[in-house]
Amino acid sequence: MVYSNGTLSQNYTGNLDRIDSDYKSSPKGIKADGTVEINGGKINVAVARSEGIESKSTLTINGGDVFVHSYDDAINSSSHLTINGGNVTVIATNNDGLDANGNIYINGGCTMAFGAGAPECGIDANSEQGFTVYFTGGNLLAVGGGNSVPTTSASNQAYVSCNLSASANSVITVKSGSSELASFTVRAEYGSTLSVTRPGGGPGGGGQGGAMLITAEGLTSGTSYTITCGSSTTTATAKQ
Repeated sequence: MVYSNGTLSQNYTGNLDRIDSDYKSSPKGIKADGTVEINGGKINVAVARSEGIESKSTLTINGGDVFVHSYDDAINSSSHLTINGGNVTVIATNNDGLDANGNIYINGGCTMAFGAGAPECGIDANSEQGFTVYFTGGNLLAVGGGNSVPTTSASNQAYVSCNLSASANSVITVKSGSSELASFTVRAEYGSTLSVTRPGGGPGGGGQGGAMLITAEGLTSGTSYTITCGSSTTTATAKQ
């Protein structure tokens, strides 16, 4: 499935279309049994009981404005997940923001990924099977109970991690002295549960994540940076 310049092409099953039964419907917001590639346009997905966008193969975002608010994983790839550009914001109230069963490549664009509390993550590569995240460009904010970090030198852009509590509409910045390297404004939807509760009662969702990971162009490994979220400030040393 390829989404490009405002046109969405996908196989689907409707009530009267008489498409072969090998094409299966799904409660997911967007699902493909093959690859998913987004090249532009505007995509807004909200699902209350499942994953937002799922690919059973690789998933690549090259551009566009993508917003996903889901109960389960906001974006899930059964293989590798790559973001080369665009503005991507994902909020998962009960699971991972970005989740891949392979590697996750952040090569460009601006991405904000919010997951639920531990053991869920803002960004989750399949480290159990030896996969990892690669930061080579762009800006990323990941918030959740835990976040995957690079485990190979092929990831050549530094990152900082800290514990600050994000909330809807808060502004998160990374500075070196008076120089601002990155700024993220948390969407108003963060903290909303899409009317779904966690098993056992209690709301799921954002506003609870304390673990933050940020990578941005210009960060230098070994250098200390000031991270501000609303009225809270901390310092962290960049790693690579």
